[in-house]
Amino acid sequence: MNNSTQKYKWKLIDYERFSLTLIILSCYFYMGAFIATYIEPSENGKIMFYLTCLSLAFAIFFLYKRHQIIKLLDKDEHVQ
Repeated sequence: MNNSTQKYKWKLIDYERFSLTLIILSCYFYMGAFIATYIEPSENGKIMFYLTCLSLAFAIFFLYKRHQIIKLLDKDEHVQ
């Protein structure tokens, strides 16, 4: 395994961790939006909903980048 492949594997692990962390964070934002909107009405429900969408968008971005690295690593394995 060369240095470049190892570097991509570490990036893959990082992207998985970032995605999981952002998905968990978006769950907390969603629960905060739910509580702020339905249980204890306030003006902050919209902000929490937007933060939920933003964190999910970043999670999807990192999952997409992860998928690209997996395809690149598979391609490199077939070449060698």
